[in-house]
Amino acid sequence: MIEFREPRIEDREKLQNALDKTNAMGCDCTFANTYIWRNYYNIKIAFKNDFVFKSYFTDGNLSGYTLPFGGKDINWAVNEIFKDARERNLDRVLIGLLTEDKKELLEKLYPNQFTFIEERDNADYIYLQENLANLSGKKYHGKRNHISKFIRTYPDYKYVPLSRDNFSDALLVAAKWCDERQDIDGEQFGSDYAAIEDSFLHFDKLGMFGGILYVDGSAVAMTVASIIRDNICDVHFEKSIIDGGYAVINNEFAKSLDNIKYLNREEDMGLEGLRKSKLSYHPEIILKKYSAILK
Repeated sequence: MIEFREPRIEDREKLQNALDKTNAMGCDCTFANTYIWRNYYNIKIAFKNDFVFKSYFTDGNLSGYTLPFGGKDINWAVNEIFKDARERNLDRVLIGLLTEDKKELLEKLYPNQFTFIEERDNADYIYLQENLANLSGKKYHGKRNHISKFIRTYPDYKYVPLSRDNFSDALLVAAKWCDERQDIDGEQFGSDYAAIEDSFLHFDKLGMFGGILYVDGSAVAMTVASIIRDNICDVHFEKSIIDGGYAVINNEFAKSLDNIKYLNREEDMGLEGLRKSKLSYHPEIILKKYSAILK
């Protein structure tokens, strides 16, 4: 049986080394996401033969795996999942959050043994940094107008990088944002705040960075990110409590980045308004995700 356990801060280097050997662009692969959402999604990990194994638990029982990464013999790693599932007497074997290339790999290794289901709500939206920073061309005309209106209304606004000196300001934005949404889904937005707190508690060890937007000396928007690998970053959180704040902090954060080509702004969770917003920024890639269920 695979010895799954809760991720620890000291696992970051080992997981990152494995991730760097892949072509992964998905937000679910990052150590930061694995760690800060470990409690909400009951995420467990294991290291075996240079592979990182990840699983999700529901009511104490393993409910799904992700495709292991980092090692050389993926066939061996998937067979380890099959073996683990048998030893746990699982009713089904589910491997989730598969990108298109991983779906094709699994089908090639195990032809006609899996049923694949597209999980559109889990697709990642990935953008070119230069597009979000420059907002050039007709397709970004509306975004430039939003930012111009914000600047006219708040000419003395200021964008400041996130640091220990202003964590409390960022948390205040997050708290206000969550409070405004308690009547919609208190559990979900409460978990957002808990994950943001965790991000700041281990900010440096998680490799986090980000920024805060100020108007008249008060924090009104914040964003937090980390590196996935190479020149790709994952924007974990973006919160605003002021009209126009999202457009401005999105643009300011993108402009602040060096040596980053892609920004993964994560999934839309099936929320219509969020999907519309993410599409309006014209993603370079919509990274599809699938679940594979063993027949």
